[in-house]
Amino acid sequence: MYADQRRHHPDPGAMILAERSLNAVMLHSGPLASQLPLLVTGSYLLITSQGWGQRGITRAIQSALPGACLGIVDSVPPNPSISYVLAHHNPAIVADFIIALGGGSVMDAAKAFAALCGKTASEASFLAMLEKPDGFDLSNPPKIIAIPTTSGTGSEITRWATIWSQQGQKYSLSHPALMPAHALLDSALCLSMPSLVTLTGGLDALSHACEALWNNSHTSESDRYAQLAIRLLVKNLPAALADPGNSTIRENMQQAALYAGYAMSITKTAIAHSISYPLTGEFDIPHGIACSFTLPEVMEFNLASERLELIAQAAGTSRTHLPAWCAAFLKQIGVDDYLKRCHDRFASITSKRLELINPARAGNNIRPVTAQDAQAILQKAIERIQGA
Repeated sequence: MYADQRRHHPDPGAMILAERSLNAVMLHSGPLASQLPLLVTGSYLLITSQGWGQRGITRAIQSALPGACLGIVDSVPPNPSISYVLAHHNPAIVADFIIALGGGSVMDAAKAFAALCGKTASEASFLAMLEKPDGFDLSNPPKIIAIPTTSGTGSEITRWATIWSQQGQKYSLSHPALMPAHALLDSALCLSMPSLVTLTGGLDALSHACEALWNNSHTSESDRYAQLAIRLLVKNLPAALADPGNSTIRENMQQAALYAGYAMSITKTAIAHSISYPLTGEFDIPHGIACSFTLPEVMEFNLASERLELIAQAAGTSRTHLPAWCAAFLKQIGVDDYLKRCHDRFASITSKRLELINPARAGNNIRPVTAQDAQAILQKAIERIQGA
């Protein structure tokens, strides 16, 4: 799919660029069985979630690789916690590679295991690492081989991981050495993705792309990739929900998540993500939905900025109609129904005082945002969905 693997593709938006690497992450495309042995040339630790073991993929990986498998962690839950990472960390295991097979939570856990590799860790020492993520010693960690099986977080191309406390507090782990060495995209791994995971992943990518565009740290490069991601998502996310077994659509979704993740890695996220954190941490709303259902209201809040023209162009609408277009798009793909019918705590969100301003995220927004502004954005989004 990249420079030496191009082939005809029915969606030209997915093939405009043909890089071999982004963010110094080497990109590869093709079947897992043939590609992975070219990348993993030593001992390894395999990090994944329960379903891949049940499907036999973990056994297939072990059979395909000549190096020693030093361990398998195959129970990574959504939003991995500090206690989970510490319970499964073995300081005696020092592998050459860490293979991360799964979605964003698996990528998060793999980066945490890489950061702790060879170290004896306590909750206090791990918390200190999380609270000052660039200040810890991390020399020569295992190389991370990222194999995304969902299309959303873009974690396969970033240096960041999210780890949660038992109380629902979000911590960001970040270090240049945690950037994956290789990302392998095999669309066949996405064909069994449940519809809710398809939805939440695609929405996470859409939020990443939009937040990169209404961001104080935007660059011409982040703009380019964010627009590419939006074009792909607008066309392919509804298609993936309607035709989940279509490998071409799944490839396009992988490309979109990759592009959005790269754009976000340049700018970081902004107010939509700031608002989302307590919604996930305290109300268990899946991250992709939590960071996207307020997008129409954030668009309205930022509408005076000419930068929203870039989002409108990519979405095929006008800046004036962008908030209404986004609300209709989210409703079309089932976000409103999910929140009203499948999440019984949604209506009670505004009854609790939430800390919606994460200064590091909200400060990136092109228009200054106060706590009152954030509360108003959330309230309007809830009212829109309840009234739909």
